[in-house]
Amino acid sequence: MFYFFGFLLFVLSVLLSKCYHNGSIGRFVNNLMVFVWCFVLCGLVTYTTDSESYQTMLDLEIERDFFYNVISEGIVKRFSSDYFVMHKIYSVLILLSYLYFLNQVCKGFNVFTISFLYILILYLFFTVQIRYFLAFFLMLNGFYYYYKKERISYLVFFGLSITNHISTILFLPFLFFFKYSFKNIVKYAGLISITSFVLFYVLKFSLGGFFSRFHGYDVYLTKESESTFLGGMFFMMPYFYLVWFLKRRYWESYSIDNLTEFLVKLYALCFMYMGIAIQLLIIGHRIIIPMYLVFLVACVRLNVKKYKIFLITIGLAIHHYIVPIFLFGRSFWLNEIIKMLESIKI
Repeated sequence: MFYFFGFLLFVLSVLLSKCYHNGSIGRFVNNLMVFVWCFVLCGLVTYTTDSESYQTMLDLEIERDFFYNVISEGIVKRFSSDYFVMHKIYSVLILLSYLYFLNQVCKGFNVFTISFLYILILYLFFTVQIRYFLAFFLMLNGFYYYYKKERISYLVFFGLSITNHISTILFLPFLFFFKYSFKNIVKYAGLISITSFVLFYVLKFSLGGFFSRFHGYDVYLTKESESTFLGGMFFMMPYFYLVWFLKRRYWESYSIDNLTEFLVKLYALCFMYMGIAIQLLIIGHRIIIPMYLVFLVACVRLNVKKYKIFLITIGLAIHHYIVPIFLFGRSFWLNEIIKMLESIKI
């Protein structure tokens, strides 16, 4: 029943977005449709992989980042100790922050199209990592106002982001590179990525040698490292293609406005963490993969044909959800997505 309702909701959203895609009414309809179906998919779930740990944090009143403490203690606890009450509050805040950024950099029907493609790839993370994704979209808004040179605004957004999730501080080094050309940014990001990759392995083997004195931990660390490396290579490999695709499209464009160039640079900069992401998948999940939104927006602004953007997204979806079934016998991401979709209660 839910899948039938969801299909009807999606078809209605497409039709309304197609009919009203110009002017203020069109923008309102597009944003409303995106908000509604994203909230149904992401906000009304009654199961996530992290729901039990979050419930424990609420029950034991475990403190985390400042903004989380404000929401959990100052808002949620006043009404209910159920995690999914907080999940709905976070979902609303995430979607508002997401749509605010998207409307600054993309107009018209593209808001709906980009949202559909982005959720197709990021649904699992978007729904589960509620603290991080609120911080992530606040950080993107901060970058937009940094481009606009509105100091107070970008400092506020950066501050809100970091107080939501401290890991978004990893994006701040990007600020030192925007003054360089796109060509140099790609070169520097690649150099940093390779250097971090080598340093990680040097430290890994050094730690392995140190721990060899304690019951053979060097063997354990080596096996763990190998497993992480192979998994990281598998999941991160398509994203090398994305930066190459954007680079080629960038050079083929005769005229590029300043905002588009800024977004292209922003996406290229995330690859300075690729070397670490190959070995520590959580870096890929937090930085490389979520930045697919910036890739989509940059492609639209570079006038990449829509069928190419759709094909790239479908290819990524197959790689993430289907290929692991043939290689490993199961797809963890796909299994979790099915569980979350089946848990939705309207």
